[in-house]
Formats: sequence, C-alpha cells, structure tokens
Amino acid sequence: LVTVKEEPLLRPVRTTVITSANVARSLEFPAVVDVVSKADLSFKVSGELIQFNVNQGEDVVAGQVIAKLNDRDIKVQLNEAQSYFDKAKADFTRAKNLIGTHAISQADFDQLKSQFTSAKAKLDTAKNNLEYTELKASFSGIIAKKYTDNFQELRAGSAVVALHDISNIYLKIDLPESIMIRVKRREQPPKL
Repeated sequence: LVTVKEEPLLRPVRTTVITSANVARSLEFPAVVDVVSKADLSFKVSGELIQFNVNQGEDVVAGQVIAKLNDRDIKVQLNEAQSYFDKAKADFTRAKNLIGTHAISQADFDQLKSQFTSAKAKLDTAKNNLEYTELKASFSGIIAKKYTDNFQELRAGSAVVALHDISNIYLKIDLPESIMIRVKRREQPPKL
C-alpha cells in the first residue's frame, strides 16, 4: 500500500511594496512675540488725571491726545510768569533808553537785563508745563496696557499707558543647533 501525502494547497497572494512617502515633518518650537517699537508713556509734570481718551486695545495715531491732567494750577503759574515777564520786559525797555543817557548805572542795567532773561525763561517753562498736561502718542500704534485710571494723582515720569507699534513684529525662536545647520538662508524673510 502506498500512502500519498497531500500537500497543502498554495493560494496565490498579491503583494505590494510599501515605501515611505515624502511627508513634510512638522516641528514646533516655543517663541516669543515682540514688537519693534514700544514705549511706556508718561507725563512730564505731576497732577491729577482728569481725562482718559483711550481704552486698552485701541488704535491711536501719532500726536493723538491719550490723556489729560488737571491744568488749573499750571495755568495760575503761567499767568504769574506772564505778569513777571511783562514787568521785567517793561523795566528792561526803560533801562535801554536810560543807559544811553547815563541816567542809570551799568550794574543796574545788567541786573534788569538779567531779570528780563530770567522772566522769559520762566514764562517758557510755564508754557511748556501747560503743554505737558496733555499726553500724546509719540507714534501710531495700539494701547497695549493702561497702568492707571481717571482721577488718580500722578507723579511726573510714572507710566500711564504702554504703546506698541504692531505693524512690525519680531518672533524670537530658540532652535536647536542640529536643526539650524539644515536651514537654508533665503534672500527675503518669509511673510506671515
């Protein structure tokens, strides 16, 4: 007797070779966004904040009035300086006429001239101080932060708002050196 061993039946199989697709890798890195121009704006004189014309997040243009201090005391100082200047000017004008006839001494003339110059400087300072009661945007941008509110007593130089120009921004990214050596330099930076 002969025994035949049955072999298993082979079935045809369809095969496909799988290759890796050229998929672009996506890498993520932490970054810090910063603006090109930013400034903390403050008044050059002390006083009570009586008017705030902007809110946080609002756009402003260069020269726009952002806030105003109570200017009553500074107007009084300006009037006093104007009065002192007018008197010193009149005295100096009279002295110029009298020095030619030797009716006054050179020392008196020099003193009146000095008083006139001093009065003019005080008047100019008072006029500047009145202008300084208005806080104006030094460039166009956005109010990033308000540091104070209306009716606060402010000292000269204390920050009132943070102004940022967001038309140009910087992205500061820390890239590992292993990635940087594979980066190709472009003539033009990419636009966002």
